[in-house]
Amino acid sequence: MYMYITYEGKRIRKPVANVHTSEKYWDDEKARVIRGGRPDHLDEIKSFNNRLEFIRAQVKLIDQEAFERRIKLTEKYIVERLNDESLVKSDQYDFFKATETYLGSIKSVKAGRTITGKKTVFNFLKEFESNCSYQLTFPQMNLEFFEALRKYAFEKRKIGDNYFAKIIAVLKTFLNWAYERDYIKHQEFKKFKASERETEIISLTLEEFLALYNHTFKSSRLDRVRDVFVFGCSSGLRFSDLASLQTSNIQGDFIVKNIQKTKENSMIPLNKYSSGVLAKYKDSIHEPLPKVSAQKFNVYLKECCKETGIDAVVTITKFSGGSRKTSSHPKYELIASHAARKTFATLSLLMGVPERVVRNITGHKKEEDFKRYVNFSKEYQKKQMDEVWDKF
Repeated sequence: MYMYITYEGKRIRKPVANVHTSEKYWDDEKARVIRGGRPDHLDEIKSFNNRLEFIRAQVKLIDQEAFERRIKLTEKYIVERLNDESLVKSDQYDFFKATETYLGSIKSVKAGRTITGKKTVFNFLKEFESNCSYQLTFPQMNLEFFEALRKYAFEKRKIGDNYFAKIIAVLKTFLNWAYERDYIKHQEFKKFKASERETEIISLTLEEFLALYNHTFKSSRLDRVRDVFVFGCSSGLRFSDLASLQTSNIQGDFIVKNIQKTKENSMIPLNKYSSGVLAKYKDSIHEPLPKVSAQKFNVYLKECCKETGIDAVVTITKFSGGSRKTSSHPKYELIASHAARKTFATLSLLMGVPERVVRNITGHKKEEDFKRYVNFSKEYQKKQMDEVWDKF
């Protein structure tokens, strides 16, 4: 097998060491060896293609280095650089071993759920590598890789746009970390683009919140889950902070706590609903709040909302690449722990709490994220006004 390298109108023809195949097993369009129904017990085909991908990445690296250093490309320079061990050295770091080093380096400054989320992304990349026979290396973090990953994500895995955007965000953060430590010698990964789509805000209306708060559950299990959720709705705390709340965090009329996700201290005023929940469990084995695992909490919460009659039909739209899927559900099916924080933000704004105060309590860093709640509350107010005035 030979490779052709074209530069400035000239061409280099060079044999590819340790790669061979017959013409019928060669995909000219993809420039890859194909199996064509034959067995490959030794993973020889995968090895050949990995070698070809590596060479392709190395040639791109040579071109980029020459551009950055203002070096004129010549056949001698290209061939020497292909054989230069210092260039190959950029691939000495195993991609996934580097992800483990990265996770270890941020463990002390990131919340447990953040670390778990990043691990999930790296596992997705491992599945991509395995299912697509596309070995992940630092030199190959280019647009060809990005397009292959995007195709796999949308066509094979059918994931949503927002989850793909999260994958790319986590990957780019990791690659920036790797670039700063000389694991990767180029920054083509900065061209990776994946936009999030705005999703529906699933939260309780004031009527639904009060119905849930006042409902009498025969099941103590559901009663406790309702109380934790109500406390979240009236404080704006994330589930991770509700689960780790200690009696010492209750200081007078305030919740004083270091927020797990942001690692920042927060002082949140108590109101009659949050104070009522705390009073209910004072001096009990559950003080300050009952403990429920995140998985069971969401299952039981749906039961609570269904029993309370929170069943208005909600239509949600999901996007995956170029496809759009709309579905309708009774609201209780869509309620999960994160709805508590969204309920706090929307109800607080609806009841006239200044935006600055609400944002200070919720700790939203991005203006665009918080603005969604402001717009939602305004739309809800208009809808309520229309329903009243349209009766006359």
